[in-house]
Amino acid sequence: MRRSLGRGVAALDRAALSLRRWSWLIRSSTKAAMGTSFSSAAEGASVLSGGEEASAEFVKRHDAFIFDCDGVLWHGARGIEGAREAILSLRASGRKVLFVTNNSTKAREDYVQTFRERLDLEVRQEDVIAASWAAAAYLKQCSDPRASKPKIMLIGMSGLTKELSFAGYEVLGGPAFNGKTVEDLERELDFEHLDEDVGTVVTGLDKDLNYYKVAMAAAYVQKGCLFVASNTDATLPMKPNGTFGPGAGLSSAAVLNTAGRDAVDAVAGKPSALLGATVCETFGLDPSRTCMVGDRLDTDMLFAYNAGFSKLLVLSGVVGQTDVDKNSDAKTT
Repeated sequence: MRRSLGRGVAALDRAALSLRRWSWLIRSSTKAAMGTSFSSAAEGASVLSGGEEASAEFVKRHDAFIFDCDGVLWHGARGIEGAREAILSLRASGRKVLFVTNNSTKAREDYVQTFRERLDLEVRQEDVIAASWAAAAYLKQCSDPRASKPKIMLIGMSGLTKELSFAGYEVLGGPAFNGKTVEDLERELDFEHLDEDVGTVVTGLDKDLNYYKVAMAAAYVQKGCLFVASNTDATLPMKPNGTFGPGAGLSSAAVLNTAGRDAVDAVAGKPSALLGATVCETFGLDPSRTCMVGDRLDTDMLFAYNAGFSKLLVLSGVVGQTDVDKNSDAKTT
């Protein structure tokens, strides 16, 4: 018993040291800081400092750590130094480690290979919470009768197509509508003859977004279909130097504007409180002992607040120290 207890303390110390080392590497390489709220998610962030004892206490207060991926664990195809060691140490200390991403272009099974390539890390697809999976999971538990119809009109890429198909839906649109033209639309769109088996429109990031896709999706929304966005991120990091492109919010905004709607019916990914509840139920998490590690205020930190998680913000991705200094919303810092 004493030997087992000693091993547990040693593992906890190693996890705390790895977490501190990772935060130091991030600060060194990006001139960033790491913050966390040590008690409730609604409180302001404080710096993870105070020596090894404080770091060990921080790890001890949590049973689970949920990591965002891009900007936290890797930049593009390159893993961030120290991330792999921090994850392995947390696992060895008995902490549950999960991964949540608003990237809907991949299915969970695709992320298994991504972790191998970028971090040389083995993960189970069950431990990856992708926005593509979140959209499918939301629809399967949704009580709205429209969600029970067998077909979905999709603006999105292969990840959403896969996860919605795995959930038992027939997917119309998505990559199948890549290259469609205005001439195709004029021949094929007839508001009075839309497919009655389509009950839901789902939007996500679509790098092949076109006029045809927006018009088709908007027609089904106008017809009364349920409208679910995998996520509504305004921007998508393209390079670690601050270069951004349009995020998944472009797809939902285009459909809303065309259909004359003010808002979607549901957002499945971060920062949705629905996702927080689903994650806690699926993995048996106690929100008060769960920490969300992310690099965005408007998704990661707001998700943590909505779910009741502690917040740990790394400034290695989207947000810089200036953004934190300017932000006055207690929900996101």
